[in-house]
Amino acid sequence: MAVKKSLILSLEVGAIEGHTIMPAISKPTIAVFILTIIMFTPTPVWSGSSDTRSLASVGMSANLALTIASSQPDDIIPVIAQFPEGSTPDDMIDAIRMTGLSSVIIRHAFHIIPMVSMYIRSEEISQLATNTLISGLSLDVKRKLATDPLPIEKATLAANGNDYVHFTEILGVEPMWAMGFNGTGVVVAVLDSGVDTNHPDLQYQVIGFKDLINGIDDMTPGDGIDGYDDNGHGTACVWNVAGNGTASGGNLTGIAPGASILVVKVLNSEGAGDDSVIAAGIEFAMDNGADVISLSLGGEWTDNSFIIEPSVGASEAAIEAGISVVIAAGNSGPQAFSINSPGIVEEAITVGSSVDATGVIAFSSVGPVLRTRSEPNGYTAKPDVVAPGFGVVSGRAEDANPFDYLPYNFTQFGYSYTRWAGTSASTPMIAGAVAILAQRHLLLTPEEAKTSLMASANDLGLDPMVQGWGLVNITRASELLVNSTRDITIMTPRRFPTLPWSDNVLIVGDDRPPQNMTIISTQSHGLANITISGNASLFVNTENQISISAGYSYFDIHLDIPEDLPMSEIGWYSGMLNLTSYGEVVASITIGFTITLFGGRLMVDMEHHSTGDIDDPSYFGYFTEYLRESGVILSEFGNPEDLTRSYIDLGTLSGSDIFMIMDTETVYTEEEVS
Repeated sequence: MAVKKSLILSLEVGAIEGHTIMPAISKPTIAVFILTIIMFTPTPVWSGSSDTRSLASVGMSANLALTIASSQPDDIIPVIAQFPEGSTPDDMIDAIRMTGLSSVIIRHAFHIIPMVSMYIRSEEISQLATNTLISGLSLDVKRKLATDPLPIEKATLAANGNDYVHFTEILGVEPMWAMGFNGTGVVVAVLDSGVDTNHPDLQYQVIGFKDLINGIDDMTPGDGIDGYDDNGHGTACVWNVAGNGTASGGNLTGIAPGASILVVKVLNSEGAGDDSVIAAGIEFAMDNGADVISLSLGGEWTDNSFIIEPSVGASEAAIEAGISVVIAAGNSGPQAFSINSPGIVEEAITVGSSVDATGVIAFSSVGPVLRTRSEPNGYTAKPDVVAPGFGVVSGRAEDANPFDYLPYNFTQFGYSYTRWAGTSASTPMIAGAVAILAQRHLLLTPEEAKTSLMASANDLGLDPMVQGWGLVNITRASELLVNSTRDITIMTPRRFPTLPWSDNVLIVGDDRPPQNMTIISTQSHGLANITISGNASLFVNTENQISISAGYSYFDIHLDIPEDLPMSEIGWYSGMLNLTSYGEVVASITIGFTITLFGGRLMVDMEHHSTGDIDDPSYFGYFTEYLRESGVILSEFGNPEDLTRSYIDLGTLSGSDIFMIMDTETVYTEEEVS
């Protein structure tokens, strides 16, 4: 495929014409990180104007307004300008230039999404916002990682032992190899920190290397590809897709060792990468023949109806073009609502991490995704599936940090392999799985790949917001595509109710909002009836019919427990929710919940936490689940991030049976104490 010409300038944080480039604001709500297990390091901000009200009213994202307020007038800020659908790169560039702003440096004008990334002085952004041709402005967040290696007892084992997670066996790919399917002819684009093309297991797999950070490219595979990885993360991800096992005598391999790998470097040596650079990497992969895109990266997401993150928009564009996009769920678990962006993209395959084949690791991010402004509005299920993500052995880059990527079994393999953890490790495995399916099932669509992997997964018996549909089995997914003639319809989540609530429903005081039930179908089925069987139908409410089209459809489902329900109704309720079309059940999920006694009201003081250390009780999943099982309603008092202060008084205390103070990090007033 011919490469489309586009304007791109990749610049690191530094100086432009003597001005400081303002990095992304360092609040955790907009921090983004590579998806190995990591820690967030705050970035200092500068003092500046504090009035953001006028800025936020002209189609500007809150994080950009906050960055401007914290900056000096001549600070250079990375900005994304969003334009109406259908805008061409030339149209967008002309619209920006017509403002006559002297500090603007255009970095990239996209052709797959109506956006332009640029550098601009802080003092000129408000003038840019008056351009009526621009739909919105947002901060181009600078993404930075800090790798957290395995615990020392695990690291010692990794360095000297022979402990190995056989993820190829766990994911059921070996029967596919035996049939001759290993990903040959399928191009998987891995967007990460690069690749060590000198690694023995990767010398023949990489067909192209594009560096969007430093501009060191090699897209001519005839004489071998010269690529590099100055971090180590990218090489491990590429290996999980297609490592061929040369250095281990064929004992250790990736999922699809026959696949062709296009590597796009979107992260620098420290693991930093602007969201727009990641989106540019997706665009490059689309322009250069990628069939699958693997993204082991992500970050916090803020729902917005008029500003779309470039990586989110680019991922959606790639899927619409027929490319499967596989994205890490994140390492922010076990609290609910912790799915990272762009893993929140509905149509992407979002991957969590299992511990071998036994369960889900605690750090794996948990759903649901809540959209209050954008579509689909409401609570939707994520992740979609899980794959091994702890103690995973992968290829090791020559220049990898020895503390972050310890050599695995050094006495036998030298520096060729490492052992690591995270949804970063799980994601390229599933990208490899899609490559296997795409080789066997020609012209495989993203919907076919996703539904087959989900519907055939091993149910680990966990909450769907933790495990999705479960642990992938590649051979079963392929057989499902054959047996169904690619006509697959599923509903997700696969069980109801789910987190952030529980299947223990209080007899009083348990108000729950409706939850989205997502239908994913490879074909249209027309009007379908929605029916609920079993005694659960007494309290579960939903619509009666829905039109099932190819792609994604949604309907609401919710529990309605009357407050005057007699105690004789306490107990277990179960049933099935079925979609029926022309008398045939096309999809179903299980329903099960217990109605329990009301055990009291516990209110947790959040007001007196510091803004930098908010120990939200929702982080402690086992604690909140225990309360739920005991019939206790949990609520929170105050929010340390609110601009206005809340004070404890008798009215506050009367709203709870127990008032709990976890930490005291800010001062209580005398009135609150008395």
